[in-house]
Amino acid sequence: MIDAITERPLVVKNTGGGPVLFDVPASQLKEIQALLDGHGIRYSVEEYFIAFDGKPETTAIYFGHAVDSKKIQSVLDSAG
Repeated sequence: MIDAITERPLVVKNTGGGPVLFDVPASQLKEIQALLDGHGIRYSVEEYFIAFDGKPETTAIYFGHAVDSKKIQSVLDSAG
């Protein structure tokens, strides 16, 4: 799946011991939630949105510590 702000693929971050997460443009949040829900992937969404330097708002989706980040990335990649 392509990030609407950067026009690059969304990338799942595994912070090495921290939670697995990725930043999401607010404009794509519902679409991404539907995709994750459709694949039975559990997640939580940061309750606050933030925007820097006049750019569109973003938030973060968290998957926790014990998830398969490669599976999540595969689901995002399959969405185009």
